[in-house]
Amino acid sequence: MQHSQLYMILTLQIHGTFILIKNGTNEFSAYFNILSSEE
Repeated sequence: MQHSQLYMILTLQIHGTFILIKNGTNEFSAYFNILSSEE
């Protein structure tokens, strides 16, 4: 019981971190595209 709870928490944390990285990358790409189009 304890192990499965710990595994669930770790999985959720990794998943949440992945979503944050993915969203951050998308925002960075959009920002970079704006900078590139200005030149």
